[in-house]
Amino acid sequence: MRAVLLLCTFLMVAMHPGQANELRISGTAGYLSEWEFKGELIETTSGGTKQFSGPLVGKHVGLCVQGPQEKTGVINLRMLGSGRPARIRATLSMEGTQCELDARLSEG
Repeated sequence: MRAVLLLCTFLMVAMHPGQANELRISGTAGYLSEWEFKGELIETTSGGTKQFSGPLVGKHVGLCVQGPQEKTGVINLRMLGSGRPARIRATLSMEGTQCELDARLSEG
């Protein structure tokens, strides 16, 4: 469960627009980026705020892995503001633990 707590600090999320109402995310977490995370989120726009939610799968890819280890959860994202600098607020729930992130999107 430690990886979920570290996710707030170390998750590097790459957002790729999929179809019109879909967002694919991927990233890594952990001290040595030993966890890979992937998810496909569906847009649920409400009151002009873009919101996305869906399942997230974390896979342990570290060198000391004895057999594959995966964890599943749910992630909710809200995109706040238009243009730059827009903000993102995310909530991740995984195996009874919840993590929140509030950050400004970079130019890239």
